[in-house]
Amino acid sequence: MAAMKSCLVLAVALAGCATDFDPDVRVERQAATAATAAADGWTEGGAVLVGEPGTFVFPQPLSLRMSIVDSKDVVDGVKKQLTIASASVELVGSGTVEVVGTPSCQQNYCIAELRVLAAGASMLKVAGTGPDGTQRECIYYGIYEDADPAVGTVHRDELETQQSKCRATF
Repeated sequence: MAAMKSCLVLAVALAGCATDFDPDVRVERQAATAATAAADGWTEGGAVLVGEPGTFVFPQPLSLRMSIVDSKDVVDGVKKQLTIASASVELVGSGTVEVVGTPSCQQNYCIAELRVLAAGASMLKVAGTGPDGTQRECIYYGIYEDADPAVGTVHRDELETQQSKCRATF
């Protein structure tokens, strides 16, 4: 009987270990169309860009690459990429970005093409579906024309507050 209890405890422990992971959506961006995006040109997370008035030309391309990663399986600072079957990108409220078509997917990532139409900011809801369900994230992207580059910090703080509220809706 004692041997049976030990096996049962071991079976429960092994079952717990098999599901000990933390999937998340990683969102990277690149100021390029999906067709011209460079393999190594991706930057993780949102952005706030500030330039002198007249610096930016619109519309401009923006691509997002979404992948599902295991936040608990990290080797040399890199999270393990999991498979992804589909992804979606949705504008939250009004903004200056439009989604140009459905994201296209490979085994470990999906790419969505967007177009930035004007200066201002957008909050986007991103979802990636893999073998363990759908993972969600919110990301912001803002372009501001101002002679004072310090305004970028103010806008970034505002957008990070909005991002926290967006994440709370999931």
